[in-house]
Amino acid sequence: MQRLPIIIGLHCENESYPYEAAAFVWATHLQTALESQSIWADVPIHLEGVGALCDHYLRIHPEERVAVRNRAAAAKLWTGLWYAPPCELLASGESLIRNLLIGSALAKALGMHTHTCFLPPSPLHLLQLPQILAGFGIRAVAVPLQDSWPLTRSEYRVYQWGTEHTGSVTLIPLPVCSIEHLVQATEGDAAQLPSGALLCSVSGHLERFGALLKQNQDVLQPLLIERLTVQVEAIQADSLQGELIQDLTSHQEAEQRETPNLNSDHLPAASDASVRPSYVRPWQAGDPAMHSVSFISAWPQLRRAVRTAQERLERWAEPWAAAAWLMGHSYPERFLAEAWRLLLMNQVYDGVCGSLDNTTYRHMLAQTERAQQLADVIFRQALNAIVQVQPEEAASVKQGDTAAAQRASFHPAASYLWVANPLGWQRDEIIYADVFMPADTQHLQLTSPDGDAIPYQVFRSHPSAVQTVGGSLKRRFTIAFRSGPIPAAGFSRFLVQPVAHKPFFLGESIAAGHTLENKYLRVVVKTNGALRIEDKRTGYVYDNCNVFEDGGDCGSTTAYVAPEQDRLITTYAGHAHSQIVENGVLVGTIQVRHELEAPTALHPLRDHRAEQHAVCEIVSYITLKEGADRIEIRTQVRNNVRDHRLRVLFSTDIAPADYHVSQPFAVVERPAQNGAERQTLPKQEFVDISDANHGLLVVSRGLYEYEIKPTPAGTIALTLFRAVGASDDNASESQTPNLLQFSYALIPHAGNWENALAGAGEFCAPLRAFTNQDIRLDPAAVQPEQTGYGLVALEPLPLLLSAIKRSEDGRALIVRAYNPTARTITGILTCRLPIHAACLATLAEEPHTPLTPHDEHSVSLTFGPRQIITIRLERTPGSPLA
Repeated sequence: MQRLPIIIGLHCENESYPYEAAAFVWATHLQTALESQSIWADVPIHLEGVGALCDHYLRIHPEERVAVRNRAAAAKLWTGLWYAPPCELLASGESLIRNLLIGSALAKALGMHTHTCFLPPSPLHLLQLPQILAGFGIRAVAVPLQDSWPLTRSEYRVYQWGTEHTGSVTLIPLPVCSIEHLVQATEGDAAQLPSGALLCSVSGHLERFGALLKQNQDVLQPLLIERLTVQVEAIQADSLQGELIQDLTSHQEAEQRETPNLNSDHLPAASDASVRPSYVRPWQAGDPAMHSVSFISAWPQLRRAVRTAQERLERWAEPWAAAAWLMGHSYPERFLAEAWRLLLMNQVYDGVCGSLDNTTYRHMLAQTERAQQLADVIFRQALNAIVQVQPEEAASVKQGDTAAAQRASFHPAASYLWVANPLGWQRDEIIYADVFMPADTQHLQLTSPDGDAIPYQVFRSHPSAVQTVGGSLKRRFTIAFRSGPIPAAGFSRFLVQPVAHKPFFLGESIAAGHTLENKYLRVVVKTNGALRIEDKRTGYVYDNCNVFEDGGDCGSTTAYVAPEQDRLITTYAGHAHSQIVENGVLVGTIQVRHELEAPTALHPLRDHRAEQHAVCEIVSYITLKEGADRIEIRTQVRNNVRDHRLRVLFSTDIAPADYHVSQPFAVVERPAQNGAERQTLPKQEFVDISDANHGLLVVSRGLYEYEIKPTPAGTIALTLFRAVGASDDNASESQTPNLLQFSYALIPHAGNWENALAGAGEFCAPLRAFTNQDIRLDPAAVQPEQTGYGLVALEPLPLLLSAIKRSEDGRALIVRAYNPTARTITGILTCRLPIHAACLATLAEEPHTPLTPHDEHSVSLTFGPRQIITIRLERTPGSPLA
């Protein structure tokens, strides 16, 4: 009789319970399993590679830590290497790495060791995921196959997934077996069972499954995850060569080799397919909901919040906390770990794939805001520590001290302003800042680090902006000014103080009538609200950009489904109201207002949209800055209707064979769609269409779904949101009855996407300005000689930094960088830190290859195609941070 190897999982039940109820269920079921030794003594419990479940259980039952360790030591409990099963399409690359860092540390602390992990089901898997997994020593990945039951065959293909340049892992597809399938099989013909199966979603059936297992031991054979590792180690090394990304749904394999069953002593070499290596679909065609990526455009407020918290942790909190640590200040290790934990729990696959109720949604939103708040306070405290005088000097500085005020040499009511840059290259841009002056202040003077007066543009300053800051009345001025060169991963310090007379600055206004213009671009707002963009450098014109399209949606939060008789409504033929709302020599903004009449909901039959209409107000703020090569757009939507999807369209008049999108740690090429098939796909930051001479890049913050429409116009459709869900009150928040805000930008360029990469990065990670009030620092305590600072720089573009942090062992500075292109590039990493020793490290931060520094402050690095490199830098003992 055929044996059925089973991996037992406790499924994350966000789909069935509100958040705290699900947490209670996890802990209760795990407690049941641990206490039922008579049934479970010889059965391994694998928590689907989710360390968070075990972590949560031990937070509630700390007295059980020894029992958990003992069961883990006996190979009867496995948490895997993920802390939380990630939704790859929404998480950044650094979030995936932190997920594995935290998860593997938890597993190690509990005595668990494995080189195999699970991947949660996903419509698409990231190109760089094999490299990330291999960076943690993971050799094999078990992927559940959706719609795989019942299967009669007993042989399965095993695949290599990765590239010769970046490493690969063995991909082991496992069919999914539920408790109901198992009962049917044991009561009928067990030969119908597949030879390798993943039993999932059994958390509500532990006792039932335990009894079934006890009664059918001759049929049911548990399979430890670690046994997969043993099998994987038997694969010959030469099978790991070549382009090995597979599309498991394809029938175009160049060679097919199959393994008799998953518990054999030896796995054969992997199949080598000739499929485009952009992504992997690890299951066969079936349920369209499982192939849809449209869940990433549901719950838009949560998507934006997660993206913001992620950015604040990666680009601000960790790098600046590491910089302060290098200067001798304490490192907020536990606070950063808690912020990451909060964020990762909001990137779990089940929680973000639309399977939410209102309670869970609100909990996740609040939890994400907590992560962002922690990141912000960590950054501000780190900046405070970096810019103030040393402790021995600060002891002599008192409030109102005359000598200190003379040393500072500025007006007593003046304020310092720090402009910080999180990216790996020097930047010179127009930046907005809020500064606080005494309530009677009428005019300002802004001074550069070199002592020169800087032109600025005032946006808001009126009595209603008076606020109480630090116990005294202050007037808030919102200004824009050109920053001048801001060091990579650093800042420049400015001075702002009240003056009696208004400064006068010469220049040509950006806006006039319905037009915005600078030396690079000319933008015309047409009568229907669409934009006509002329790139003065190439002479090319992009017409009909920023057009809105609204269509019905009879699907769920997990999948978009168009009604059978859908009615698309666009603003192509409409009329828009436009007016200049900001105008000056530095910034011009035109407000464009649409009143889009859309059906209020679906018809009760849900096959077409209702006849009743309501107005959705769409207001876009089109901004062009002096010296900028991009048009920035902020769109507000007051959603008054239900059951629909709103998208914004950008026509390029380019019909490419291929186009490019950004993914974590890579920019991938995807084929343009042929025919009339409509397909939405995921992106991270941008999508770009270009030909040999020019192109248009659309970049956004917190918008993940796009489509390249199969038309000659080469139209990019960016999904703003989907309002879907049941009609009762329990799902009302999924219908997003709110004022929603979205930020995106258009970057016309010559050549390919690489020429617009800097602009895309600068839009996604804008410069930020902080006053001494923001970081709670007395101006007299500021180091007067420190007018600029830069920690790390990487050149040339398109090489990009992704992380600057203290190492997990607390001994070194970790810098992570990557090459998003498909060619080899040599770069120079420059560090303010005097380098004593440098070496390459794995993504798990284990050192492996020493580096010879280029000089005292730099190292030379060669990046292979799409390679991620982690560098460990150790400072010279006792050396100051110059």
